[in-house]
Amino acid sequence: MISFDTFVKYLDTQLPLRPLNFSHIGDDGKQISQWGANLMIANKSEQCQQLEKVLTEMIVADISDPKRLELMKQLKEVTFRVVNQLRSDYIHEPSQLSKLQHGMVNQVTSIYYLTALVFDGMMTRQMSQLQPAGKQTNKRSWWTILPIGRSDNQACLQQIIYQLMYVYLNLMMEAAIIFTKPQQILWQQMNRLYMVAKSQGVLDMVYHDKQHNSHADSIHDIYKQACLYSLLRPVSFRRQDVLGIHKVLARWAKLVDISDDPVSENKIYIDLNSNQPPEYLTPYSRINPFTEDSTSLFVNLDKLHDYLTKAQSKEGKDHISFEMRLARLAQYTLEQQQYLQRGEKRIPTRRHATIVTGLHRIHYYLSNKMPLERLILADELPKGYYPKISRVADKQDYKHTLDATIMDMSKTGYRFSFGELDDIDVTDENEQMTQEYERKSAIKQAVANSTTLKVLSIFALMPDKTDAESNWELGVIRWIENKERSIEVGARLMGYAITACGVRLESKDERSQDFVVALLVAGNESLGTQTSLILPQYHFKENDRVVLRIGDKQTNLRLAKNINNSDDMQQYEIVRLAG
Repeated sequence: MISFDTFVKYLDTQLPLRPLNFSHIGDDGKQISQWGANLMIANKSEQCQQLEKVLTEMIVADISDPKRLELMKQLKEVTFRVVNQLRSDYIHEPSQLSKLQHGMVNQVTSIYYLTALVFDGMMTRQMSQLQPAGKQTNKRSWWTILPIGRSDNQACLQQIIYQLMYVYLNLMMEAAIIFTKPQQILWQQMNRLYMVAKSQGVLDMVYHDKQHNSHADSIHDIYKQACLYSLLRPVSFRRQDVLGIHKVLARWAKLVDISDDPVSENKIYIDLNSNQPPEYLTPYSRINPFTEDSTSLFVNLDKLHDYLTKAQSKEGKDHISFEMRLARLAQYTLEQQQYLQRGEKRIPTRRHATIVTGLHRIHYYLSNKMPLERLILADELPKGYYPKISRVADKQDYKHTLDATIMDMSKTGYRFSFGELDDIDVTDENEQMTQEYERKSAIKQAVANSTTLKVLSIFALMPDKTDAESNWELGVIRWIENKERSIEVGARLMGYAITACGVRLESKDERSQDFVVALLVAGNESLGTQTSLILPQYHFKENDRVVLRIGDKQTNLRLAKNINNSDDMQQYEIVRLAG
């Protein structure tokens, strides 16, 4: 198994080829099919060891690159099966990954690194053929300057770039699964490969050896998928939504346009001479992408925005249900990035805050740590109204909070950060300083792995103990930025006056009428909000008649417009009914 540092080291090293006998696949790979079939009988550890051995030998074996390409095509199916077996142990994990699961992630990325090194070696040899006769070539020269001339074997070059880009895209996807940003070198490589493909005339050449129909048709299409994936910021989604984005990415990316000319009002550009993904153009952008010598591209999402709008409301065969929810999440994320570029007057501040995440935890604290049964005096209710779902047995989970620093605030929201490490001198030998660094590292890791602190999830800000007039504040996550030394979160305030209560359905149909936890959020003129009710994802829908209860007091309400929806909650504006 190789690490990221080892991968980068060998990217910068031109390895000499040498004659060798393959350990598992026979002379010239003649037994690769039989080996692949037998491999699946072995345990996971043995499968990985053998596959990595074959890939390592493929990097340095003194065989022709067309032959190497042919063997890699056959290896692709074996790699796909082994990787899928490993990923099945962690991709559906709803909470933080265990140490064993992180080991599986490291194994998958190691396989991807080795695969990338195979194709990177072929790429280096292809590009060395384009250098003028007598000119010395180093490992990095093929991507620091545009190649001279055209390759004699465009088909071979196209296959190498296509496969290499797909490996890098897979590594980006794997990073999102564990809620981390992709390494910058991945975008450095993607951007350089795009420039080479364009200069060599293979950018839009149709790739005919796709493993799956959903795979991209060309190098240009893979690049569009990578750009869209970056703009969607999947690192801020729940793990199940990250997997959902993987399923729709190829289809959505077809609606993305990338060209040399800006044709959209919202300017998104890519500096191909950088290690950066697509960026929104602002007065503070690193470069001017409009200069004559610029190698920038521009991304147009107009058609995708139109599609996402329709996907959220259209029902039937054309839109599967999970895509409707993903469309809303995706469009919200893209719109928030545009909002960030416009900016809003903010007041700098620097104060500590304690944050509670998740509907049930917030309800637990707002009710003074009282279970729903006691809050609504459930013993006085008919059996059919008694809560079926109450607090889980693990009370420690309900007591879990997050420490944050509020960085600045606006009229309608906050920007806060977690686990800021740059204010701690880790070279200090003082044990207390070291412990503080470790504590903040743990906070950052906890937030990164949190399944409740994601885009569109709700949170509550605890009252400031030093301020007698401070109250609970409820908000929703707008965006999450996972930086190198901290995690920054942008949030929109939903209300200042929040009441924990119980709510049940009153409609006379087949749905149950048990009470569930709920939050009553008072309307606020300065926030532009009306009084609303936050409920768990259950069986409620617009126009339902419900009963709100606190103690022995009840109020009849009608659920009006659904104004917010996420995995764990839904929010409705409400109308009070007589009686």
